[in-house]
Formats: sequence, C-alpha cells, structure tokens
Amino acid sequence: MTIRTSLTSLRTQSLLASERARDPQRLLASGFKGYSQNDEDGILQEIFRRINVTRQTFVEFGAGSGTQNNTLYLLFSGWRGLWIECDASLVSSINKALAAYIENGQLVVRQAFVEPDSIDSIIHSGGFDGEIDLLSIDIDGNDYWVWNEISSVKPRVVTIEYNATFRLPVSVVKDYRKEYRWDGTNYDGASLKALEGLGRQKGYALVGCCLAGVNAFFVRQDLVEDRFCSPFTTENHYEPPRFSLLGADLMRITTPQGWACTKGSSTTANGNRGPYRDPVKGPLWWRWGATIKFQSAKANAASASTPWPLPLRKSRRLCRRREPLFA
Repeated sequence: MTIRTSLTSLRTQSLLASERARDPQRLLASGFKGYSQNDEDGILQEIFRRINVTRQTFVEFGAGSGTQNNTLYLLFSGWRGLWIECDASLVSSINKALAAYIENGQLVVRQAFVEPDSIDSIIHSGGFDGEIDLLSIDIDGNDYWVWNEISSVKPRVVTIEYNATFRLPVSVVKDYRKEYRWDGTNYDGASLKALEGLGRQKGYALVGCCLAGVNAFFVRQDLVEDRFCSPFTTENHYEPPRFSLLGADLMRITTPQGWACTKGSSTTANGNRGPYRDPVKGPLWWRWGATIKFQSAKANAASASTPWPLPLRKSRRLCRRREPLFA
C-alpha cells in the first residue's frame, strides 16, 4: 500500500467518523464502490432500501465503456435498463463485454449524442417510458439542460453530477452548447444550488451527495416522507470537492470561457466574460479572484455581487485545489 493510498484511506475514515456522517438519516455512511466511480453504488442501494424498488428499471446516459458507471452494479443485481453513449468505440466495448445481457433483453444500448431536444425520443426508442426507478445523468456538460427537458420517463430517483467548485450561495449553470464535449477542465455542469432548484421544480428533493463531491441524489417528493435527512437543501447536503479521494486532484484551468483566466487568454471589450449563467439572473460576468457580478440578460445594470466561491492556485497549465487533508 502506497503512502498516498494510506492517507486517502485515513482521510475517508476520518470523514465518515464525523458526527454529521454518522447521522442515520444521512446517506454518506452507506456508500461503497462496486462498479461506480466513487461510493454511488452503496448510496443508491441504501436509497432503494428506504423507498423500496418497484420495476427494477434504469436509464443512464453517459454510460462510458460499461465497466464503471452508476448502473452496472444494478444490472448485475438483476435490474433492466437503457444505456446511452455517444462514443462509438465505447459502445463497441459495451456490446462485446455485455453481449449476454443485451441478447436476453436485460440491457438496451443506444449510440447517440444526448441533447435536450432529442433525449425523449432516444429513451422512447429504447423501449422505456412512464415510471422507472432510476435516472442517472453524467454527460459532463449540458446535464442541467437535458434533465430540464426530460418528460418521457418519471424516475423515482435521479442521480446527477454537480460542479462542486461552486459553493454556497452561488447558483450557476454552464451555458448550453450543442454537441458540447468535456475538455478535461472544471468548466462543466451546474452548481448544486442550481440543481436543487431544478429538482424542486420537477418534483424532487435533494437527499444527499457522494463523499467525493461529484454526484447528487434526488428522490421524488412523494417518496421522501421522513426517510432522509431534512432540510433537503444544498446548505444541508453539499459535499465539497474531494477529488484526491479519486486520485485526481489535478485539473486544468478553464480558459478562456471559464472563470480562471490565465496569461494569454482572450477577453472581450467588457472584460473576462464567462458563459456560466445564474438560472434566475442570467449570464455571469467574472473578475478573477475577486467577485462574481450578476448581469441580467435583459438589462445592463449589474445587481448584487457574491464572494468568489473557491480560491484556486494559478499555474501555467494546472491548478491544484486548495483542499485540507481532513476537510
């Protein structure tokens, strides 16, 4: 066991030993990794233990190669579902590795680029509609906008990636871009606060996040009752970015579209303008290391500013998150 692995293990144990994590209504202590990226397999198992399973059905888009995602563990547990993946080589890998599940009808695979205006038709083509148990969204970009448009299925549980870079009280969403592909930077998705608001509009309550600060979990409001830790807010359930738990604590700074503009990046006549937007107030205007100024899409007058959510240490190509060992 390496020193890094030992430190990661100690850090995880310390986090899970906290009074907050040991609250029996929280989900953190139930997490484990089977085939998920982090501890999502265990958290999903605990959610369905509390609300029960009905049809054992799932839909996941951004399924990857099929060796690591949020529903492979469920597939091996007897569930039936649909995977959507845009990469032809990854779909080919799925078809080879899981041919038996595809042939017996337990798994349906669709190669398609998910967009807000096409997601419902893709799901219908896979033979799914109405109530399903789980919807998993992981496309590293337009997640918010796609979830907003889904009406073909009514999932009991939704898991979706959030951008943990943005802490309270910031509520922002990456501007929609057609056929956007993640470029390996931290310019992706939406803040947890923005997803909390969207979930509430669609009838879902935020019930928890994974320990690494990657995925959030929503349960349909009619199923929540007193089974989960209230209040169902970002203030209560947010987990900060702990990517070092994954061995991936380095991430390139986003330039020029994002907020961390480095030497040589381009700016507009109005300064560093990043295409994140507040779901209510509209596009955001950025000042590096200072404040985020909101500016309405329909008005020129700037409204209130909020503190910069997460300091980053600048370098030429990489930035390391300032993350204490036991935060």
